[in-house]
Amino acid sequence: MPYCVNCGKDYAKQPSICMNCFLDPAILEARVDQKLHQLAFSNFGSGGDFSYFGERTSLALSVTILAILAFIIGTISFGLFFVMVGLALVNLKISNIRSRGSMIRLSPDNFPDLYRLMKVVCYRLKVPLLPVYIHQAQEYNAHTQGFLRDAWVVLNSELVEDFTPLELAFVLGHEAAHVKRRHTTWLTLMSPASNISAALVSGIVRAVFNFWSLKCEHTADRGGLLAVRDLDAAISTLLKLAAGLQMAAKTDWKKLIEEHEEKDSLLLKASELLGTHPFPVRRIKEIYEFSRSEKYRSMLRDRQ
Repeated sequence: MPYCVNCGKDYAKQPSICMNCFLDPAILEARVDQKLHQLAFSNFGSGGDFSYFGERTSLALSVTILAILAFIIGTISFGLFFVMVGLALVNLKISNIRSRGSMIRLSPDNFPDLYRLMKVVCYRLKVPLLPVYIHQAQEYNAHTQGFLRDAWVVLNSELVEDFTPLELAFVLGHEAAHVKRRHTTWLTLMSPASNISAALVSGIVRAVFNFWSLKCEHTADRGGLLAVRDLDAAISTLLKLAAGLQMAAKTDWKKLIEEHEEKDSLLLKASELLGTHPFPVRRIKEIYEFSRSEKYRSMLRDRQ
């Protein structure tokens, strides 16, 4: 009979995460700690590429437009663009200080179960152990902030209270994937572009950046699945984020996918570019298809 090597709990079928100690049931915590210590000095890019199709291409296009804008602004007023980037980084540092002062950070003593869960997530995604803060807010939300290796994750308290440990593992994996793929860094550098684009080329630049950002969300969902290793937990998380706690339990996600495919059109795809995230049904469909791919199975074997 399988059991957890960390707490000794017996299972009829070994889960992806032990619900008794919130650790990987097949890997000793000491080994996880050792690996996380090594990852603190490693390259974020190691551990396989699970990026969504077109993410790098859309990023290259966004950066090209950003460079053109920097040249134009530099011609008009030399150094203005870089001053704006500097201000964005200063604002980020202030935000970090405020997070440390106004939120509760996960530690072995504060939210210890969630802290161990984050260790498993970072171990599986091969990223250094990221700081995680709990923010008091009555909505389901989580996000990352930071620049390069100085990044952190923020979870809203309502999400922590209502989501299961496996669902939280998916959320943490999603956010850790943003850091691993350097999405957070690029968004920080591009933040001045929102003001520039409004003055120079209306919404074109925002649309290009958003096209890349939407692909980043699919990539991060893949990271969340690789972290939790449980498709049901990944899909239930996306349903709760889309419809809330009560409605998610009454939703047949397979039927949703079928209905979405029937109504899918060019206009529907174009309207998705106006949002900050892909439509929930598309996210569910993409994560379901990724779970069935040889790429996912291969990456899962490598991590196991």
